Amino acid sequence: MEQEININELREELSQLKEEVKKFSEFITKEVKRKMSERTFGMLMLPSKGLFYKNKNKHLLIGHLTYHEESILSSEMMQEENLAMPIILNKVIINNDFDVSEILTCDVQAIAMFLRAYAYGDSIQVEVECPHCSRKDEHHFRISDFKSRDIVYPPDENGEINIETEIYKKKIKLRPRTYLEENGLHKSGPVKPIDTVCLNISEFEGERNHDKIKKMISTLKIVEFRDIKNSIADKLPGIDTTSLYECGFCNKETTINFGHNGVDFLKLPASMGANVLEEMFLLSHYGNNITIEDIKRMAVFERRWLINRLSEELQKKKEAEEAAARSAKSRAKKR
Repeated sequence: MEQEININELREELSQLKEEVKKFSEFITKEVKRKMSERTFGMLMLPSKGLFYKNKNKHLLIGHLTYHEESILSSEMMQEENLAMPIILNKVIINNDFDVSEILTCDVQAIAMFLRAYAYGDSIQVEVECPHCSRKDEHHFRISDFKSRDIVYPPDENGEINIETEIYKKKIKLRPRTYLEENGLHKSGPVKPIDTVCLNISEFEGERNHDKIKKMISTLKIVEFRDIKNSIADKLPGIDTTSLYECGFCNKETTINFGHNGVDFLKLPASMGANVLEEMFLLSHYGNNITIEDIKRMAVFERRWLINRLSEELQKKKEAEEAAARSAKSRAKKR
């Protein structure tokens, strides 16, 4: 009897799964028809699991970077004014039922990592200053090694996470702030540790006024403040971007954190523009009926693949011509 119940439960779960797959397939077809149908795209599972959004979006359809986004991301002025990423988000998020103004910082970071990995590869090299010997060294890491944190404390019906601090048992309600809210905090001036801690607190010990909460926390002892900070740290949705680095000089290990906000993975140098123009010239000049406009619409990974393939062909042609020249010269000597 128990076995029959289990089989029936499995059948029910399978039926529900088929229905979800069908709905998701219909959703993708509808979204692509309505917006950006010419852009190649992928699906991204969000670190927030959609729990904090009105439509409960667990995933987003993300269009891959093209020349148009690269020109924005390589603009120093736009990066300095924090204008680049909001524009990019509106361009690459395909879902029509998603309000970009509501997007959380952790999900923006996931989008940036997704776009970076697909456009320029999974591996990143950064310069790190060793805290032990103060010497600078190169460190390689892979974006795919960074994983979303498990959401152990799901939000209530109001989208708030209820927690109690570990040591002093302070009652706190957390609401993950949006990327635009966090951007606004940084624009207002230097950000202090208390600003960062209070940013995601919607209620503290029954108080919901933000200014009063900030004043209450500022009067706490250092150990109490640290207790709040540590208690909040792993309760919010996010991505663990820590990486273990071993210094090549002193061989000591250090844990470093790369990617503190949404744009860290998409900070392109201003020199990128000249490199892209060079690639566009080569493809339009040597490519078969490929126009500049065609190249501008290409996903970055497609353009880079074509450039590498073209380079291989030109190298083969050069080697063949050199071999033919050597052969002709050798025959001439024999005569």
